[in-house]
Amino acid sequence: MEVSVLSKERSEIPFNKLVLILMPRRNCLTNLKKNAIDSIVEKGRPKVKRVAIESILANIPGMAVNPFSIFFGIRDTLSAAKKQKDIVWLYLLRDIKNTANL
Repeated sequence: MEVSVLSKERSEIPFNKLVLILMPRRNCLTNLKKNAIDSIVEKGRPKVKRVAIESILANIPGMAVNPFSIFFGIRDTLSAAKKQKDIVWLYLLRDIKNTANL
C-alpha cells in the first residue's frame, strides 16, 4: 500500500518523494539550530579576567555614584536584550518541541 499526498496541481505525490523534497529543508533547519547553539555556547564562555577587572572597577570606594557600575549595568542589560532578540527563534523551537513531546 502506497501512501500519497495531494499536491497543488491535485496530482498525488508518493510519500517517499515528499520526504525527499522536505528533507533538505529539515537539514537546513538542523544546521541553523546547531550553529545557533554553538554561537550561544561560545558567547557564554567565561571571561574570568574581564569579570575580575569589572568587579574591581565597579566597587571603587569613596564615590557616591560609581560611573563604572552604572556603565557595566547598562551594558549588560543591553547585551542581554540583544541576545534574547537574536535567538528568540531557538527558544520558540525548544518550547514547541517540549510541548509536542508531552
